[in-house]
Amino acid sequence: MTAFERDRAACLALYLREPPTPPLEGLRDALYQAWLRLSAEDPDQTAAACGLLREAPWGFCPYSGVPAVQILTAWGDRLPPDVRGLLLSFLREGRSGWLAELEKGACNSFRLLAAASLLGCGLLLEDREAAGRGEEALAWTEAHLEGYDLPAAFLSPFYTGLQLSALAVIRTLPVGDGARDRAARLEALLWRGVLGRFQPGLPLPSGPYARGYTTELAGHFQILSACLLGLLGEEAGFSLQGTLWNDDYVRRILPHGTVENMRCYALYFSAMHYQCREEDLAAWRGRAYPLR
Repeated sequence: MTAFERDRAACLALYLREPPTPPLEGLRDALYQAWLRLSAEDPDQTAAACGLLREAPWGFCPYSGVPAVQILTAWGDRLPPDVRGLLLSFLREGRSGWLAELEKGACNSFRLLAAASLLGCGLLLEDREAAGRGEEALAWTEAHLEGYDLPAAFLSPFYTGLQLSALAVIRTLPVGDGARDRAARLEALLWRGVLGRFQPGLPLPSGPYARGYTTELAGHFQILSACLLGLLGEEAGFSLQGTLWNDDYVRRILPHGTVENMRCYALYFSAMHYQCREEDLAAWRGRAYPLR
């Protein structure tokens, strides 16, 4: 077990000792919390996760298709029938909203979240149309980025993390080599941009970025910080126990919502199996400082 894995495991254990919190941002937070508790593979945590899902504020949510697909692909056969039914119904009813998201013509996190959700519909509902539209969304994004090089909200401490995690989920789903390969290429492009502006020890990349919130402008731990930990581990130069699980650190920051919510996001988004090109990682490791 690496130092990062020990760090995350210790913080996850502390998180799971506390009872579930009311979802701050609605359905997506209920699903993120449920995913974390199911990942513990413990009967009591599974019961708590099922309680969260039964009481969740179900309705369309552009963010929530991804964790729903993750839960169903990892633990769907072991969930109580009523809970599994809630998740499957959410996918069936949400597909029209994700399809509508693609019609907006935006190259952003919502397109990638919709693509992952629709590919999940194809996998879990045997919905060929949804799967095809999800693959088309990835192809559209790759073609767009060939001309523009950067997606909307690039380097956003929140939205870039959503893009990276959606692509990492697609890459690990049994959805066909074409979609997985395209997701891998897109993820590599994003990581090349993120690593080009990241210095070890700083929770967030340096330089300008699009679409940030007050807490992010202060450089506090955000979703992208968790993604960096997931990719780099201890090489990131900071840790969960040294930030969001450190009382002195927490006293100095303005929470994005609540500290409990930030901890949930940190654990969820640091758990993805991120990948970048080895040459980009080698270039980042060999960079000379100071940068100019």
